[in-house]
Amino acid sequence: MKNIICNTKHNLVQIFITVLIFSKLCAGNELSLNGIVPIVGNANGYGWTAGISVGGFISDNNVDLYAGYWDSPLVQNSNSPQIATNALIFPSAGTTILAPAPTNIIWYVSKITDDIDGTNLTITKISVHLAGNSNELAIVTNNVSNLLGEITWLVPENLIGGDTNYVLKFDVVDSSSLTNSCVFWDNKFVVVPEPLLLTVFATLIVISSFRHINWLRCH
Repeated sequence: MKNIICNTKHNLVQIFITVLIFSKLCAGNELSLNGIVPIVGNANGYGWTAGISVGGFISDNNVDLYAGYWDSPLVQNSNSPQIATNALIFPSAGTTILAPAPTNIIWYVSKITDDIDGTNLTITKISVHLAGNSNELAIVTNNVSNLLGEITWLVPENLIGGDTNYVLKFDVVDSSSLTNSCVFWDNKFVVVPEPLLLTVFATLIVISSFRHINWLRCH
């Protein structure tokens, strides 16, 4: 009889804790337990929760409380995606890019991450900015998967600037609509004319010079 009463109390406590946890989660709230809390039926009698949200998981003999977020759509991610400052591989620092011509933008997939989504993120925009004042001058692409790690970019002719330094900016979003961005200040690059275009320019200059000389001869 005594064992029956103890087991009944034990089960009631389990049910109470379970109902409390799930009622909090269903109400859209996070259940926070700070410090050391008793765990029913556990040999040690206590469990550590570190003062953050917990989820309840019931086994046959006890209620185990684990620190961390319970994997449920009712619990939303509260941390923005992280972009390492060295995530960009190419263009690297000091790169000279030809225009108009195609090139590849390459990055480390593993260095653009999220607590919930891992590396499965969307890069909503890759843009070109002046290194001096961060003014946006061009858009490389929109809404590509971070998992690609590489995209092709047709560098526009209007970016030809000789010694003008440019940098790239990545804007990222996760599945919880949390965003982050990073300007890769260390990866400055310049854009110069494609060799064929240089030849055309040189030819035009020569033709213009001959015309000018002929004009002088005639006058």
